[in-house]
Amino acid sequence: MVDECETWCRNLAACGRDGRAIVLTGPFGCGKTHAMRASSRYVRDVRMSIWPEPWAYPLTAMRVEWATVVREVCENDNRDYCDDLLAADVAFIDDIGCEEDRYKSGSPARVLGDVLGALHDKRRFVFLTTNIGPEGWASRWDGRVNDRLWRLNARIVDLWGDGAQSFAAWSALNSADNVARK
Repeated sequence: MVDECETWCRNLAACGRDGRAIVLTGPFGCGKTHAMRASSRYVRDVRMSIWPEPWAYPLTAMRVEWATVVREVCENDNRDYCDDLLAADVAFIDDIGCEEDRYKSGSPARVLGDVLGALHDKRRFVFLTTNIGPEGWASRWDGRVNDRLWRLNARIVDLWGDGAQSFAAWSALNSADNVARK
């Protein structure tokens, strides 16, 4: 996990085209949020010494807890909260999948799909954490979230088992055809 976070931070510093998104997935208490906070501090503290050359302007970062975003957007109709997140160059989103859909409306999944799509379209760097393993994403959210993670070419750091790989590689290895062959 540490190596993957460091690689993501170095790619961010170099303003690289690939590796813009990372997803840490694993059980409670394994250090996902701690790793995200350390990466966020790195972005904040090292900014002035390395950002001006590749980025040409001071980098902006925003760190949010996903349950708070969902509550503000879905329950309080506060789209500004999402707009602030999308305006940042780097989005740190902690604990996707912890949100409640009290009204069974599907709104949290739609908001997540919209946010990930917008972050991709704006070519933002994204750091996500979740307690839900990749195999549970399709049942937890609609297919749009998987599609957005595919388009971001998110690097999945699966602390439940398989280590790190791209979302595209994980999807290919775990597609229905390959699972049937195993």
